[in-house]
Amino acid sequence: MKITTIYIFLMLAFSFYSCEKFEFTEDADTFYHLKVSDAVIPVWVKGNTESKKFVVFVNGGPGLTSLDVAHMDALGWEGSLEDEIAMVYYDQRGTGNAQGRIPQETLTLRHYLLDLKSVVQSIHGMYNGAQVFLMGHSFGGFIGQSFLLEDENSHLISGWINIDGSTIVDNEITWQYRHGFLIDIANEQMSEDSIKWSNAIEWAQNNNPIESQSQKEEWRKFIGHAGEGLIPTDDLNISARDFLGVIFNSSYNIFPAYLSANSSLVSYKLYTDAEGTNLLPLLHKIEIPVLTIWGKYDDVIPPQLGMDGFNALGTVANRKEFILFQESGHQPFVNQADLFTKKVVEFVNDI
Repeated sequence: MKITTIYIFLMLAFSFYSCEKFEFTEDADTFYHLKVSDAVIPVWVKGNTESKKFVVFVNGGPGLTSLDVAHMDALGWEGSLEDEIAMVYYDQRGTGNAQGRIPQETLTLRHYLLDLKSVVQSIHGMYNGAQVFLMGHSFGGFIGQSFLLEDENSHLISGWINIDGSTIVDNEITWQYRHGFLIDIANEQMSEDSIKWSNAIEWAQNNNPIESQSQKEEWRKFIGHAGEGLIPTDDLNISARDFLGVIFNSSYNIFPAYLSANSSLVSYKLYTDAEGTNLLPLLHKIEIPVLTIWGKYDDVIPPQLGMDGFNALGTVANRKEFILFQESGHQPFVNQADLFTKKVVEFVNDI
């Protein structure tokens, strides 16, 4: 399969309608760059563009790479989602394969939202009649919702898919939800190990709020990691062969994704910028169709926080859906991949 590589240098005010138009195909593989100020953002459109349904994936982290995960097909979307719709992957500024001179002061949520807007506008400009959806996971959910709350961005988006996405970047509030999550899990699992989970409930009653590092470590001992013992592992299955294949067969520069020290810096800068933000009081402004998918055993962003965000949306009841995946943690697209694909495709095709 030959990859089409296009370099599109533009400023935010540039008219995308002057860009080259791409043909629609069932098996697209188009790679291009967007120049947004001093940053160069790589974008990869893969899959069924003939559907005219384009899902822009906003990965979590922050600081992770989207393009390399797509190249390795680590999530298995090449033979599932990409058969039905077009997936749009991009690496956020300062991460992975993003290039250009990127001053540290531009590693902010504001610039990330401008970059995302450029990606969305590029799809509208190059594919006539395209419907563009956003799909954000974890911190990518925070970016996606922040994008939809800003200016008139919602009119660019046909639907929002929130996968275990952050709504609150506030450690104190998040731990309030995790405290409740422990009690919920203890009550559910009581018949499996009454001594352990009775101790968990007693501990939770005596440790509210959870503030100190020692309290957080005790909480973790009860929960395990990623729902350990409750669900299949959340770890992606990426073999050494996959890794080497990406390095030697990529049409783009793979090495920055693995050799750059930027990821930890990006994570620190973005979390610092967003710390203390609570989007819950603002979510009523989002009125477009929404699909919210959550793992029942998500100990990172507990399901109750996801439900509170869902209930706060301004979308009418028959245009939004909350689905709790019963055998999933923070990555339902890994734990229950087939169900995830089914629900996403149904949602997109219904609009």
